[in-house]
Amino acid sequence: MRLFRNPVNASIVSASIDFLSNRLVYSFAWVVMPDHIHWVLQPTESPLSTVMLRLKNWTGREINRALRRKGKPVWQSGYHERRLVSQKSLVQAVNYVANNPVVAGLARKPGEYQWVFVGDPGPEWNGRFE
Repeated sequence: MRLFRNPVNASIVSASIDFLSNRLVYSFAWVVMPDHIHWVLQPTESPLSTVMLRLKNWTGREINRALRRKGKPVWQSGYHERRLVSQKSLVQAVNYVANNPVVAGLARKPGEYQWVFVGDPGPEWNGRFE
């Protein structure tokens, strides 16, 4: 289901990521695609499982409220974690997230898509999306 194609739902998810980014994680990049998200993050205050539980619980409740429905699943159970072990892999992950809307045909170039954030992944990043 493409729940996040709806701008209200995408806004709920992006607002939740922003909220958590200022409290429990450092966000390098994220994107809300029509049917999934990508989020490159570093937990700072809580384990990743807690961060994901908070994201899914709050956004699921708010999206169901916005759609005037009750108890319908918004998210798959679990999540896919990939540990980034080098600065190079971090830069590659950030570039992947930034380019995901372009590859999916949702934008012509990185940065045009509304539901994306790209921060600074560190000194090896040249500021270009490759």
